[in-house]
Amino acid sequence: GEGEGAGAGIGEGEGEDDVGGDESSSEEAEEEVGGVEEEEEEEELFKSPDDLVEYCFLCALKTTVKPKDLPMLSSTFFSAHMLPARPHGTTVDIKKTRYKKVGKLLKEMAKRGIISVKETKDGVASVTAVTRDHPDLKAFRRVDGGGDAASSTAAAAAAAATAAVTDLGVEKVERAAAAAAAAAASGGGGDGATGAVAVRSVYQATNELRALFEGVEEGGVRKGGLAGGRDWKDHLTAAEVRDVVNEYVDRNKLWPAANKRLVTLDAMLCQWALRTKGETHNPHDPMPRDSLVERVVGRMREFHQIKRPGQRPLLKKGPPPTITVSTETRVGRKLMTHVSGLEGFEIDPKEFASRMRPIVAAAVSVTELHGAKGDRCEVLLQGPVQKVVVQELVNAFKINPRHIRDATKGGKGGKG
Repeated sequence: GEGEGAGAGIGEGEGEDDVGGDESSSEEAEEEVGGVEEEEEEEELFKSPDDLVEYCFLCALKTTVKPKDLPMLSSTFFSAHMLPARPHGTTVDIKKTRYKKVGKLLKEMAKRGIISVKETKDGVASVTAVTRDHPDLKAFRRVDGGGDAASSTAAAAAAAATAAVTDLGVEKVERAAAAAAAAAASGGGGDGATGAVAVRSVYQATNELRALFEGVEEGGVRKGGLAGGRDWKDHLTAAEVRDVVNEYVDRNKLWPAANKRLVTLDAMLCQWALRTKGETHNPHDPMPRDSLVERVVGRMREFHQIKRPGQRPLLKKGPPPTITVSTETRVGRKLMTHVSGLEGFEIDPKEFASRMRPIVAAAVSVTELHGAKGDRCEVLLQGPVQKVVVQELVNAFKINPRHIRDATKGGKGGKG
């Protein structure tokens, strides 16, 4: 088939040896010659747009698509895997191929038995399985100098440009990927799209818990508490709280002989762990360590940290924020997608709107969010595109899905 032919041709193109020299002038000359040969090789390998797109398809399956990634939307497969797989100096334009659309490419490859594809009622295709022992994949060989989707800037940029509507302007997806790649390569990303936003909960001890985190002095030696001379008022992760609690339990040997996962509460632990003054606990009834740690954390003040690469973390009161995405039907049966809570993650709603406009290829606006504390805004996007929004927040802005809430009735996502 065509895939086998492409694979065989690619295999023949490998194996160029680098020729070294002692003199810098000869090295430069050979680099120039190598560059010419590489261009001629690419022209020979990819005689048509079909050859190039099939190469990128096979390369993506062979190098970056893992079983745990499936099922995968066709748009994600194209922008986050196929585009980064293209060799340097080439451009993938699926509209110039006989397939015209990503969905048709995937259906053709499914007929060949390379992948399995499932299509929703809305006509959105997903890759559900890959036949790893298919002859085309076994025969595939990568072009020297091809993009490394696992580690290159292009891979991250392509993921940042993922659009979750399969055939809604593939050219727009490519342009978004190229723009994101250029921003990442130049060290840009002022809009935060190319840098991960790290969010974590941290906790501060109250006066009631001071003895636990400060430790005690025995014979002039401080035992327990926070290591490294840290202050008991420091903000701690749940893991650090667990370490302090475990150290106290182990130092005082507060566990039944048969099971160290359980804890026998002493008077201090009863004071630290019981939720209310009226709550009692039989000291003969051990408590699971995880439950003990959870109770101690519940008695602490909760904060959250938001950190971008290269910047100091921002500390804010309360639990981590949530971005709310929902779809509603307006007058005239027009569907609108609402996005709010972006400010909690230091994402400018206006910049987010500008980023989403070419991806969804629809009207996008920003409006003031009435009734919210502070200057809060929401982004309005025409159409049921909440899946597109969520995917962009996860892939591009690196927001953990647990911080994104789908407030649409029934929790159903939109097209994408």
